[in-house]
Amino acid sequence: MESGTSWLILNGTYSTDLSPVFNKDLSGGWQVIPGDEILPDWPQNLWQNRKNIPVLTGINQEEYAIFVIYDLLLNNTRISSYNEDYFDIQFKQSFQKYETPNHDVLQLLKETYIPPGTSNRDELAWAKGYSNAWTAGFFAAFDRKNVEYYLMKNNSNVYIFEHAHKSYLGQPFEISGWDRPAHHLSTNIFIWMLENDWNPALSANTVTLDDFVVADYYAETLTNFVKFGSPSLNWEPANLTTVSYMEITATPVFLNNYRSVDNVVFNHVL
Repeated sequence: MESGTSWLILNGTYSTDLSPVFNKDLSGGWQVIPGDEILPDWPQNLWQNRKNIPVLTGINQEEYAIFVIYDLLLNNTRISSYNEDYFDIQFKQSFQKYETPNHDVLQLLKETYIPPGTSNRDELAWAKGYSNAWTAGFFAAFDRKNVEYYLMKNNSNVYIFEHAHKSYLGQPFEISGWDRPAHHLSTNIFIWMLENDWNPALSANTVTLDDFVVADYYAETLTNFVKFGSPSLNWEPANLTTVSYMEITATPVFLNNYRSVDNVVFNHVL
């Protein structure tokens, strides 16, 4: 399922309010309403009826960076646009459901995702912080909540990943000082070997050995998951205590506490 669809559906995790989280102008006014065809009930009710089958789920490390990149590419913004005022304006447009109390939520996001002491003139830090906060709110926190639903059902075969590989593949625009973020489209490039991304990069000689290593890793682990219900022997299933996950680069690392900060901020504090 496309992640945007998942995000809209999982909005039901937090509220049965049918008002869209986004402004109508930003999202086309999409709303999710339970019905017989696709979503018979809200996710916070449906999880209890899930079957305990093997699950593989995850996100790209900097999902929202692609929207920053395309805004710059299309001249919707300039790098100098990114500062505290821009962050505040985007918050008011994007997080309508948290407008009460507006100031407290906005301040929490800044304290969590903007490095302490960041100058208002540090456009790159504000751009990255904006991307990280929106990645957390629109992608990571929902996936973490979805994982917890499986684990609370005592599913012992839940495997989590975070794609963190930095590549020139799928980078439509380079931002000086921001090293090839693993954005919203990144995983597809390595799983599906998309020719529109690989062929130009091969011609430009920007494909690295690490890119092939990551692509091979996905091919092997996804094939194993489909055949055996487990990606690899050294990829342990998650549990509610450690919420362990595989950080995927050319040298994958098994870590604990999948998106724990995002989970606290968006699933508990807010």
